[in-house]
Amino acid sequence: MKYEALLTDFLNGPKELEREVEGIGNDLADFRPFEGAWTIREHVVHVTDSEINNFIRWKSIFGQPRSNAYVIDEEAWVKNMRYTAASMDKYLKVLRLLREITYDYLIEVDEKEWNDAYFVHTTMGMVTLEKAITVYTNHIPFHLDHIRRNKKLWLK
Repeated sequence: MKYEALLTDFLNGPKELEREVEGIGNDLADFRPFEGAWTIREHVVHVTDSEINNFIRWKSIFGQPRSNAYVIDEEAWVKNMRYTAASMDKYLKVLRLLREITYDYLIEVDEKEWNDAYFVHTTMGMVTLEKAITVYTNHIPFHLDHIRRNKKLWLK
C-alpha cells in the first residue's frame, strides 16, 4: 500500500511523545520557559485535543464528504480549558488509542480514496485524507521540538 509508511509514522507518533515526557515531574511539566510559551503539559493536552478533532475530520471525509471542518482556536483552548489540571497519562492513552483506531481503519482504505474525497477547512481549504494524515503525522514532531526546548531551558 502506498500510504503504509505514512500510516506507520502516524501510528508511532504517540510512542515518541510518551518517551519524551516519561518520568518528568509536575514542576517540569508545568514549567513555562517564557511569557507566551506553552508548558509541556499544555503541549501534550493540546496534541490530544487536536487529535480528537482530526479523528472526526478524517471520518467526515467518508461519512459526510465535502463538509466543513470544526476549527479550534488553540490559544483560547489552552487558556480556557484548564490544561494545568489535566493528567498527561490519561491524555496520552487517548492519543494512542485514537491513532490505533485510525490506523486500523485507514490501512484498509483503497489508495485511490485517499485523494478523492475531502473536508473543507477554513484556512487550508480542501483537505484530502492524505493531507490530513500528513499534517497530523507532523504535528507531534512539531510539539516534540517545543517540549525538548522546555526541558533544555528547565536545566539552565
